[in-house]
Amino acid sequence: MKGNAQLMPMISVESVDRERAFYVEKLGFGHMMGMLGKDGQLDFCTVTLAGARVMLQRPQQRVEGTSATTSRRAVELYIEVDNVNEYHDQVKKRGVQISDPLTDQMMNILPAGFSTFCLKK
Repeated sequence: MKGNAQLMPMISVESVDRERAFYVEKLGFGHMMGMLGKDGQLDFCTVTLAGARVMLQRPQQRVEGTSATTSRRAVELYIEVDNVNEYHDQVKKRGVQISDPLTDQMMNILPAGFSTFCLKK
């Protein structure tokens, strides 16, 4: 395969409208596109941040694990940004709870280290 390939995860959620608002208002993503359902709510949308794209969708049929529950379902997304410290500060200023602090990571499989932090929603 020649050229660049991109991966866009599709995350099934109970309310696309609510999750879209979180990604746009709290995480700084831009709204790329979306499709309204017959009930006037978003059936799906795509949000973007510096070339990274995520599709949020509500399932058309009942799918185990997508309805509201009392337990949390972890979703891990790793997004490469130019300045993780700056992005961390921006997200924090928007009122997002940080569950794990900004931490430098070292991995033998990478030529250089990287930093991570975890959000709590």
